[in-house]
Amino acid sequence: MISTTNTKTKNDSATYNTTSGNADNIADNVNNVTFIILICLAGIIGLWGFLSLIAGLVYSGGILDLASEWLGAVIGL
Repeated sequence: MISTTNTKTKNDSATYNTTSGNADNIADNVNNVTFIILICLAGIIGLWGFLSLIAGLVYSGGILDLASEWLGAVIGL
């Protein structure tokens, strides 16, 4: 719950409503958690791609065979 307080200064006769920083802290925390989740997902996808490359190397028999098979797949041979 956001608490509000009324503040009055000596030079000003108006009363201002100010809110505590709880809403800003919650928004910052949500942004931080979202950023961390996105970074973790990017890392998992990168690891999956790297492991797929290693599996392709093992399956094809070497880096030259992998390159020739990849080029054949891209060109359509």
